[in-house]
Amino acid sequence: MGTETSWKPEKKWKMVYLRSEKLARAKQLGFEYPRKNITNQALENLENDKE
Repeated sequence: MGTETSWKPEKKWKMVYLRSEKLARAKQLGFEYPRKNITNQALENLENDKE
């Protein structure tokens, strides 16, 4: 059991995208990329409110 290697499917290179492509697609779809969690959004809002 411990000597068996887990099987991984072959990588689909056409599914690998560059960050610039992800940013462009996110803008096209109308959402932020990279996604920000609630804590980071709250901190960002606080910084913007101080200015």
